[in-house]
Amino acid sequence: MLSFYFWEEVYYCHDDSNFLFETREGHGHLVGISENIGHAVTYKILTSDTHNRIYCSSVQSSEKSYCDRRANMGS
Repeated sequence: MLSFYFWEEVYYCHDDSNFLFETREGHGHLVGISENIGHAVTYKILTSDTHNRIYCSSVQSSEKSYCDRRANMGS
């Protein structure tokens, strides 16, 4: 299970992206865990571009240390 802290910078997956024309990731800050929307691992994210709160379960930390750990897990 992934663990995040409040206001951590994260990347989230867009569901409505056009194939090859838009990036599938957005950038935002984690602001909580959803209680009544989605399944048990749905996070509340404040988007950086529109400052809207969205609910997403496909989230990845943007911290370098986290990315380095994931890269080293495969070797």
